[in-house]
Amino acid sequence: MKTIKFTCILLLTLCTISACNSIQSGEDVIKAMHDKYEGQWYPHLTFAQNVYFYKGDTIQREQIWWEAITLGEGLIIKFDSISSDAGYLFRNDSLYVYNQGAIVNRGPRVHDALELGFNVYGQPADTTISKLKSAGFDFSKLDEDERYYIIGDPTKKQVWIEKERLLFYKIKTTAPNGMTSGVEFHKYEKLGKTWISPEVLFFNNGKMTMKETYFDMKIPDSLPSDLFSKEGFQAKTW
Repeated sequence: MKTIKFTCILLLTLCTISACNSIQSGEDVIKAMHDKYEGQWYPHLTFAQNVYFYKGDTIQREQIWWEAITLGEGLIIKFDSISSDAGYLFRNDSLYVYNQGAIVNRGPRVHDALELGFNVYGQPADTTISKLKSAGFDFSKLDEDERYYIIGDPTKKQVWIEKERLLFYKIKTTAPNGMTSGVEFHKYEKLGKTWISPEVLFFNNGKMTMKETYFDMKIPDSLPSDLFSKEGFQAKTW
């Protein structure tokens, strides 16, 4: 019996070492994230969130946002109610800002936290890598500590990926003037067969500026086919 136990421990150790040795680059980390949950991650997600806006250590304002995601297709956010005429739409690496049902601003935008926290598990790894490179991550630079793989240039933009579960932890961006901004995913819990982080924190120069706490999280079988089109924002629902 002792021999069997020792053999099992040895095999587990060797498998762990082998997995670690297979990570030689930032691209390998993204591919490992995708492969670990391929066919398991939910393709659609809806939820609401309490949003707290901070100044210093004080909450200045609170709001509720309603959100829906289809991996690799888009993210829609409505302010205050699901029938709102104001909010955001992320699609095709662009951001559209709505007010009174009309587009009031638009521009190119790779939503890197969306890519790393969600889309990475539902689209080809090469697609995620290409998007993240265009967003400023230097994949030639890979570091690690006991808990995380760290991709990117520490003087510009880095992402931390948890080793054990291959889940996104945080992004830190450093501007040329030394100012920093960041986003962190916290309190991961099971949702369906995989995970979700129901607490998301945003920082500027080390100070928290916004906190999101998710509730009413659901995994629908599908979402409306036109949900991420640019037209008819106020009428969109799920």
